[in-house]
Amino acid sequence: MLTFLPDNNFSRDKPIILCVDDEETNLAILGDFLSTEYQLILVSEPGQAIALIKEYQPTLILLDIMMPDINGYTLAKRIHNLEHFEQIPIIFVTALSSTLNEEKGFELGCLDYITKPYSPKILQARISLHLKLLSQQEQINKQMQHSKETEAILSHSRQRLENIMNSLPGVVYQFQAIQGRLSFQFISDNIQEFHALKPHDVLSDFNAFINSIYPEDQAGVNDVINQSIKYQLPMLCEYRVIDKKRNVRWIRMEAKVKQLAVKDNDVLLFSESSSQIDKQINGNLTDITEAKIANEIVLQQRKELTEINQHTEDSIKYASLIQSALIPTQNDFDVFFKDNFIIWEPKDIVGGDIYLFEHLRNEDECLLMLIDCTGHGVPGAFVTMLVKAIANQITSKIIKNTSEVSPAEILSFFNRKMKLLLKQQSKSSISNAGFDGSILYFNKKQRVIKYSGAQIPFIAIRDQQLELIKGDRHSIGYKTSDANYQFKEHEIVLSKDLIIYLVSDGYQDQNGGAKGYSLGRKKLLNLLCENHQKPMPEQKQILLNALQNYQGKYSRNDDISVIGLRL
Repeated sequence: MLTFLPDNNFSRDKPIILCVDDEETNLAILGDFLSTEYQLILVSEPGQAIALIKEYQPTLILLDIMMPDINGYTLAKRIHNLEHFEQIPIIFVTALSSTLNEEKGFELGCLDYITKPYSPKILQARISLHLKLLSQQEQINKQMQHSKETEAILSHSRQRLENIMNSLPGVVYQFQAIQGRLSFQFISDNIQEFHALKPHDVLSDFNAFINSIYPEDQAGVNDVINQSIKYQLPMLCEYRVIDKKRNVRWIRMEAKVKQLAVKDNDVLLFSESSSQIDKQINGNLTDITEAKIANEIVLQQRKELTEINQHTEDSIKYASLIQSALIPTQNDFDVFFKDNFIIWEPKDIVGGDIYLFEHLRNEDECLLMLIDCTGHGVPGAFVTMLVKAIANQITSKIIKNTSEVSPAEILSFFNRKMKLLLKQQSKSSISNAGFDGSILYFNKKQRVIKYSGAQIPFIAIRDQQLELIKGDRHSIGYKTSDANYQFKEHEIVLSKDLIIYLVSDGYQDQNGGAKGYSLGRKKLLNLLCENHQKPMPEQKQILLNALQNYQGKYSRNDDISVIGLRL
């Protein structure tokens, strides 16, 4: 809790401002730029405000709205109900920026409503202006009652106020509605810079102001003014003008509409009489040309980026069609395998996983590869293209001779070829791409399967028992991969009850669950064992549902590839 009080030597020669805000940082900021001109009372506990008002009788109160226990609206009501202190002016300084909040503040009788974040200089100017206005209003009221010099004092006060208004940035104005007719009572000198009009042109004819607005914008400005006056709403609009240098400027018009009541002793500083006035409008004009230009640049850049992104996305989508054409069709699998399923889901539009299937020298032989290339997205997809080209070369050689097919030799060939084509023979090479993979050779006639793997295991279930053969802990083609590495080869006997699964690491590495951990190989193997006797399409859906449920709110980590086979 922060409470900062004036020292014992304080006097009323300088205005006393009570600042109430539950955020001590906000109070410190106010103290920094107001303490040189005013005596400050800073308090972060709104419950202390009433006692401090009675003790110090502040000139002005700066009041936050969003505070615990007692909000600013409630505290304002209490202050206005204090005998002898109900006239102390209140300025709300708050982060609540909606029109309803602002209207409520003015309904409670606040002097001004300033939204955070604010410019210290503008806040200072508005406090200074309000204090001067209050001081002048008080002087005018007293001297109108007790002195024949009231008119001279009022005139002098008007001139001082005009000087203040003319010194503020932008254009400050006041106009009035008298039985539906609008007329300016004051407009500061800067109108000459904004509208290429002299103040007396506008003061003598309200339409001169409207006619100086861009023709296409005049109807909109008129509509905003009329609606604001009719319904007593804050006035806000933007329009264009041609300045005295023949340049187009964008202007923001803001104002507050006040219903006048003579019986409440409303005093008009820029009008001779209030007897016929219905409403008073006080506001300002701000040049927003630079902001508009900057916004147009941002919008144009955003449009260009959108077009670039769309072009890129369209290109990648077309690349996806090409990549999809590289993978085998479902019919290729159905011809060789009695029952099967394939899950192939790139993380992005294209991916780094690819599976390849090739019939070889007769209907009993085939080669199946599951390849997980470096990364995902476009980089991974580029590597899959290279893998497909090398695989075609390998398949062509096998078909043209009668030699034994060796998955281990195929992996070794891939390893050497990838390093050569990507110039990754040394650790200083620029690129470092490669893959993990699993290669299966099927021969139905000999009832044999040959398997060789680089990181990706061979998973099978036979007679309700899990068979797991781990791949070599050596990846293909990377800078650190040994070009002379000899991969192990495993031979598996084919049987009717044999079910085979090939899975890239994307499935088991997916984050999810309550703590965001990866799913893990153990859960994957349990899923396969629990459901291996079900038809392959049903197994596929179970695996997809299980992954989606585990993933939950988390994003997809990697490409997902799962192949299930029953011969």
